[in-house]
Amino acid sequence: MTNVIDPQFYPYFLVFFAVLMPLLLSFRMFPVIIYLVITKNLMDEPGDRSAHINRTPTLGGLGIFVAFTIPIIVLGLGSNFSQLDLLKLLSVISGGILLLFAGLKDDLVGLAPKKKIMVQAVAAMIVILFTDVRIQSLYGLFGVGELPYLVSVALTLMAFVFVINAINLIDGVDGLAGTFSIIASLAYGLFFIVNGYYLSALVSFVIIGALLGFLRYNFSKTRKIFMGDSGSMFIGFLLVYQAICFLTCNTEIGTLYTFANGPILFLATLSFPIIDTLRVFCIRIKQKRSPFSADRNHIHHRLLDLGFAPKQICAIIGLANILVIGCAFMMGDLQITLQLVLIMAVILTVYLSPWLLVLDKDISLRLEKKIADNAHLPVGTMEALDIHTEQQYNDMLEKYNLRGYMQDTGKAQSMEERISLLEKLMAKRLDVFKKLKKTE
Repeated sequence: MTNVIDPQFYPYFLVFFAVLMPLLLSFRMFPVIIYLVITKNLMDEPGDRSAHINRTPTLGGLGIFVAFTIPIIVLGLGSNFSQLDLLKLLSVISGGILLLFAGLKDDLVGLAPKKKIMVQAVAAMIVILFTDVRIQSLYGLFGVGELPYLVSVALTLMAFVFVINAINLIDGVDGLAGTFSIIASLAYGLFFIVNGYYLSALVSFVIIGALLGFLRYNFSKTRKIFMGDSGSMFIGFLLVYQAICFLTCNTEIGTLYTFANGPILFLATLSFPIIDTLRVFCIRIKQKRSPFSADRNHIHHRLLDLGFAPKQICAIIGLANILVIGCAFMMGDLQITLQLVLIMAVILTVYLSPWLLVLDKDISLRLEKKIADNAHLPVGTMEALDIHTEQQYNDMLEKYNLRGYMQDTGKAQSMEERISLLEKLMAKRLDVFKKLKKTE
């Protein structure tokens, strides 16, 4: 391919077709997958923490994998990549296949967390051992520079497993994991393409094309599909691969545009899933539960509770991630340990800010009035119970065992849909409202 294209225009050609090929393939493939999944009844059932209310096809990860693999093989074989580059490509695809099958099993019949972690570790070790893609240096962070080989391998393995699971955990709202991954891949892809690392750039832009095609159907109301664990683990694997390639390429002699704060940019780019996962793990451990147990403590759950729709949540998180990356970029001239302190302050401020907000009072009162109306209670009954703050609101839910029903309202995509769903749920609980009426 490079023999027939002017080298000056080759990067533009590569980026254009790296995005276009998986995008077009996705448009043809996802409708077929959706049809087959519906026909074979391989649907995701709404649960207590689901952000949807209908049974939905959940094998989008299969489509993302195919939309990524076919174009990258075609473009990879059509380019003059070295044998080492082709080995890297083969290793990435091999690790992706392992994660795909583990994710498909989890989507269809379930898979224990320990087994998933084992598969993730094997996929990571394939890349680490066969291609030597690993975190080799901390750039002087905490006074640590070049890492011993075994420490480097262990740290890289932990990074792979943690980020794969972190991406899996943020996949709780339509489009969120896909939108975040596009932004992160674009950041890495631009670095690779301007520095001439075309294989790594190919990985970045092909996954962008595949995810753009997926999001069209993930956001659809009539032909919706979820990426499932098969998709979230696969794109998490590709994200951490790109991040570690960035750290490696950034220190190589001959790289034109480098950054002295590579680890800080690594952290900033993947900051949202990292901070969200660390936060929910700490909460679960504090409550003496397994870190992998399910709950509604994620950042996107809080934004849902504040009344934001899935597309709005994707926009908020996406802009927040861009802001964090921009801050890390501007800190480049500072001492690297100081940068770590400052970027952590930015990350905590940006991503934990939803907890500084309380439930909108108008939304709260509207819901309360709908409950009262649905239970045939006089208007003002809820106010008579002195429910004016979020804490009082939560206390009422706990007192009358309504917590699960109120959380279920987060499944709908708009406040009107939430209220409608709430009415249906409350109609089944008139006995509870009889107790409320007695308190008048």
